[in-house]
Amino acid sequence: MTSSTGSGSPLLQVSALQPSVLQGAMMHGGVPHVAMASGAASRDAVDLPASSTATASDRTSARRLPLVDYLTILAIVVVVVVVTLPRLRGFAVRENETDAIHMLRALAMQPAQAGRDPTGNDLAQLVARDSALRHRLEDIECLDDGSVRRHGYLFDVTMLRPGEPMLRAWPWNHGQTGKDAFVWTPQRGILWNANADGRFSGPENPPAAADIGAQWARIPVRR
Repeated sequence: MTSSTGSGSPLLQVSALQPSVLQGAMMHGGVPHVAMASGAASRDAVDLPASSTATASDRTSARRLPLVDYLTILAIVVVVVVVTLPRLRGFAVRENETDAIHMLRALAMQPAQAGRDPTGNDLAQLVARDSALRHRLEDIECLDDGSVRRHGYLFDVTMLRPGEPMLRAWPWNHGQTGKDAFVWTPQRGILWNANADGRFSGPENPPAAADIGAQWARIPVRR
């Protein structure tokens, strides 16, 4: 009895310890602990997209400019446009005036003959007959009244007085395509008028012979 009890007690003790071992496993290293770890991992996996979304939202918000910054940029653009446009227009007007002087010099190489009836001085026909002149003065538009238009200026030929032909150049639209008016005669060369009041403007208002007076100044050979 004593020996059997002694020999069997280890088995009983092991058997008695099994519930406590299982309980320890459940508390420390068993399946419930793995389940808890798996649950925590699941919660972390669920939380990751929310964190990424928040980070992306923060970056997007950081890239957005406040409304006041947009208004400031718009105001700067408006100021640049308002300041630049008149300068560009003034530059274009000066370029047209310079082109008008150059064209008068080119046309002066083909002046009307002295004493010729001004009604026969058709500048459009003169240009049409001279291919070299047309090539040199490109972008010429011949008008029905015998005048030509080029780079915002009108050109024609008339007589200043008997024996003195006169080439004329004046703006198509004063202030928009040009300002100054010009004439050329063999005796006087190129004369210039500031045309401040804009009376020489458009097809119906060329400088007349009676307008050429003290207000017209001679332009140097090269301007």
